[in-house]
Amino acid sequence: MQQAFTTVWHRAIDRKNRVFIWTSLFVLVLTIAGGFQPLDHLFRTSRSAFFLHDAKPKLAIVVVDDASTNQFGEWPWPRHDIAKLVTALDEAGAKRVAFEHIFAPGQDRTGTAELARVFQSLPQRPIIAAGYEIGNAGAQRKLKWPDPQLSAHAQVAISSVPISYVGYVLDIENGITVNGHNVPSIAAAIANQPKLRARDAYVDYSIRPGSIPQVSARDVLAGRVTDQLKGRQVLISSSRNEVLLPRTGSARFVMAHAMSAATLMEGQQRHVGPWPGLVLGFATSWLIWFQRRRVAIAALVAAGLVSFFIPLLCHLQRTYVDIAPGLAVVGAILLARLWRRYRRGSELTNPLSGLPNLLSLRDCQLADKDIVLALHIRNYPALAAALSRCEDKLIAQIVQRFQGAGVELLFHGDQGVFCWISAARSPTQLAEHLEALHNLFRMPLLVEGRQVDLTLACGLDDSDSPNPQERFANALVAAGEAAKAGLRWKVHDAAPQDEAEWQMSLLGQLDAAIDHGEVWVAYQAKYDLVAGRVSGAEALARWSHPQRGSIAPDEFIPVAEISGRIDKLTYFVLDQALALAAKMGPDFDMAVNLSAQMFSRKDFPEKLALLLVRHKVAPQNLTLEITESAAVQSEADMLSTLTALAELGVTVSIDDYGTGYSTLEYLRKIQAQELKIDRSFVATMDRNRSDRLLVNATIKLAHSLGHSVVAEGVETKDTFNMLRRMGCDKAQGYYIARPVPQADFVTFMENAAARAA
Repeated sequence: MQQAFTTVWHRAIDRKNRVFIWTSLFVLVLTIAGGFQPLDHLFRTSRSAFFLHDAKPKLAIVVVDDASTNQFGEWPWPRHDIAKLVTALDEAGAKRVAFEHIFAPGQDRTGTAELARVFQSLPQRPIIAAGYEIGNAGAQRKLKWPDPQLSAHAQVAISSVPISYVGYVLDIENGITVNGHNVPSIAAAIANQPKLRARDAYVDYSIRPGSIPQVSARDVLAGRVTDQLKGRQVLISSSRNEVLLPRTGSARFVMAHAMSAATLMEGQQRHVGPWPGLVLGFATSWLIWFQRRRVAIAALVAAGLVSFFIPLLCHLQRTYVDIAPGLAVVGAILLARLWRRYRRGSELTNPLSGLPNLLSLRDCQLADKDIVLALHIRNYPALAAALSRCEDKLIAQIVQRFQGAGVELLFHGDQGVFCWISAARSPTQLAEHLEALHNLFRMPLLVEGRQVDLTLACGLDDSDSPNPQERFANALVAAGEAAKAGLRWKVHDAAPQDEAEWQMSLLGQLDAAIDHGEVWVAYQAKYDLVAGRVSGAEALARWSHPQRGSIAPDEFIPVAEISGRIDKLTYFVLDQALALAAKMGPDFDMAVNLSAQMFSRKDFPEKLALLLVRHKVAPQNLTLEITESAAVQSEADMLSTLTALAELGVTVSIDDYGTGYSTLEYLRKIQAQELKIDRSFVATMDRNRSDRLLVNATIKLAHSLGHSVVAEGVETKDTFNMLRRMGCDKAQGYYIARPVPQADFVTFMENAAARAA
């Protein structure tokens, strides 16, 4: 069961399938985010051209146009004149009156009282507008409420409309909630739908804007209207602002309110949303991506017809389906398939042999125990150059040899590479098959009267991976290993490859290990031979991997150095070490190994100074150790950085002294205060006279240059006593203490203090 699941999973994440999966996920996320709504608005307004009709005779517009303002003055008129206009509309038979103008409070008290009496006398409460303004925070909307004397006898409605990014009014805002007030939009109030709904409606642009009558306010006041306003709700507009309408172009802003109201008056809309279309799009995309060409074309045609006719029929019933996400996923998958076909070419055969090429391996389905074999003719480039005019005949004879060995399905690559798949065999049968193949190819070929000898290497992969291309690559690697070892054939060994993959991923895992606490700092005590006490410690990076266990510093630190990404590890160790140094007190010295890469970081001294200040550690209590060979290799950068560190007051120590190649002139020139003798000399000085003499001479040389000396690798009492007699300053090694975690080191120091007391 587990093996079957693994096989299905590997097939699901195959490169070919990943394109389908990631494209589908991208479209799904974009759909949830509303990214396809502009396209659906475009489709919706385009479909409305099939259903053009007049608005229901329930609405009219009275415009305060130029003729009106020329006779009665610029708007806003005195409110007693507006009262006359409302009275004239009532006498003309208007069912209800609505204003998009906001009657500000505290103006024209006499006219306001007269207009309020007129409002009160109307058979239906008029509609007057309210606006809102965005507060300084940008989030809280503050109402601009109309005059309370008028609003007491009228219904208040919001005058704003949502305008899309293209300038069209596409959605109908039924209302807003501001400061606890539910305020309907003017369109919702006119259509008698003041109750707020969760989802707004779409403006129906199949209604002809010209079917909504527009009358001049001057004509109304002059009594020159007949039946144009009778029984209709009248929207009075004074605004000269314009808005864009599909197919109509620019129109007065009042048409946005009028078209929205006319839409709501035609009845309730139903919104299906994008999900039915998206499901259809995913199904069609799956057929396009995974099925043969005929099935893919049929699915594409069927999806196109459904995407055209179904939304039309739904539109007729005032039901809206969002089809843009479904079309997007179908279009993306179709383009991906066409691109894949273009990249692969129309033919999947090798032009020389007519056999399937290695691209055809992508479409192979491997059984659980199939074996993939690869044969590489290693001298093929030379043969192809010598037989360039008859290379096809050379290939033809090679193919005949394969057929003679019983190979049925053969794949032909470039440069003399062949691949085939064998059913499960016992080791004996497989060996016999490969031996027979080798014997067939051992006999020379005869091409154009010339004898041709072939140099072969064969490899096989018997793993359970369902990916045939991966299996072929493994078999080809095994063929190369067989050629190097002088073998006729070889089975692929995954262990070296796994180790190579580990090395490739080590750097990325190291960064994550630091964040997850897998990398930690060990501390090894340093003993002051002059003062007779433990005076400090060296901080050492350690990595405890959850699967591979403890990883040696020599394995992961060089990788970080080579890649130029040692900074994160360095600052991590420094931060941990300085935190402990601050905890141990002002007489405690902390040493940290410094990579040569850090000397090229111009900002390192500045960042180090900030760390010292943050942890309240004196610079003289920190020692930075750099290896002798690394210091020589990075001399140019090192000298400038050492100068900055010296000004900061940090101690610099040359680590592993004796294993590099520095000269006396170099030791005199660099600004180091300490030499650390390498363990390879110290560990054997109690048994080797030459090492003992070298250590003694190094101590005297260092002291003559003004450097203190640390001996590492002290493992015996005799070595410890010898170093003390030689005048060595400090000692470090297993005889004194092993590297331990911070908690254990703190305990060690407390015990050392107790013993000293």
